[in-house]
Amino acid sequence: MNYSSLQIPSRPSPDYIPPTDPEPETIPPEQEPPIESPPQVEPPKEFLQCEIQKFPSLKGILI
Repeated sequence: MNYSSLQIPSRPSPDYIPPTDPEPETIPPEQEPPIESPPQVEPPKEFLQCEIQKFPSLKGILI
């Protein structure tokens, strides 16, 4: 391929209009979905027993 025959304009022609990015869609605050808190999950009893062995002071709090 003969690269010297290719014509590459040094700058766009005056008629060329660069594409503009459309405005990003922003959600108004009143339309934002409410953030739901994750459901509370009970730790398994084995985990509690292990924690109580590590931290005896937690015994009255966890059980």
